[in-house]
This record gives sequence, C-alpha cells and structure tokens, in this order.
Amino acid sequence: MSDTCRTETECREQARDKLSAVAERIIDHCQNSPCYTHIDSEPIPAEGFVADIIDMFRELLFPGYFSREKLDPVNLRYSLGQTVSKLYDLLADLITHNIRHDCLRYNQSCSDCTSQGHSIALAVMDTIPEIRQVLASDVRAASRATRRPKATTRSFSATRESMPSASTGLPTSCTIWGCPCCRAS
Repeated sequence: MSDTCRTETECREQARDKLSAVAERIIDHCQNSPCYTHIDSEPIPAEGFVADIIDMFRELLFPGYFSREKLDPVNLRYSLGQTVSKLYDLLADLITHNIRHDCLRYNQSCSDCTSQGHSIALAVMDTIPEIRQVLASDVRAASRATRRPKATTRSFSATRESMPSASTGLPTSCTIWGCPCCRAS
C-alpha cells in the first residue's frame, strides 16, 4: 500500500515538474499569436459581476420578490439601502472601467472616466423609481387583461392602448448619459 502511495506521489510530482513548461507555452502563445485574449491593465467584468448587477436591479425593481432575504417594514430601509449602495459601487466601477478601456484602446486623452462613471451610475440609479412606476402600470394592465372575458384580442388591445407608453412614463435619461442609440425621438 505504501508503494502505491509513493508511485502516485512520484507521478504527480513528475507531472507538476512539466507543468511550468506547459504554462510558459500557453503564455507565449497568448502574447505572440492572434488568439483571443484580454491582457490589459483594465479588467473586463466577469460573468458573475454582471449577474450580480442584474440581480441587484431586480431586487430594487421588485422588492421582496427577488430579494436575497425576507423583507418586512422593519428591515426594508436597511436592506434596500444596502442594495442601492452595493449596486451603485458595482455599476460605477463597471462604467468607469468601460470608459477607461475605450480611452486606452483608442489612445484618447483623459476623459475623467472616474467622474463620468460615477455620474452615469447615479443617473441610472435615479431612474429606478420611474422604471418601477412603468412596470407597476404594466403589471396592472396585464392583470386587468387576464380578468376580462374571452374576447382577449380586443380586450388586450384596448388595455395596451390605455397603458402609458415608455416614452411618457420614463424620463429621456439616455440623452443625459449621451447614449445615441436610446435618445427619445
């Protein structure tokens, strides 16, 4: 039995001795070939990072439904305040890194990316109450449509017409952020 353990240990050590050469080949390949890598001083967000941001938005848009803990009148202010604070920090960092990445990538002059990142994150966070209002209106309209008699096509279209549109329910925030693809027409 002890011979088996020694053999396994020797095999593992021999493989680990060769591992540094394998690591060097991988590193050389990343630096010297047109492979897809992101080797830069500014990291790109990890999948879990973006998922956390989405989860926190859901917590704020639908408190109690997607919250990580039970919400009640006693802990509501504390719990949502914590989520607002964490989301703001993550969002500001993500936006700052994206602005900085473009500045470095395109060799642009300094655009004060940290200040911009925080301003944009704050503007996004400030729209959450209006987004909640539009979502509540959508939920009420959908609820009314499902309680109506079987003439659903006609009832639903009448309900859709009576709902506030996103353009009237939300501020044109994207014009504040400078996003050309989302500007209100």
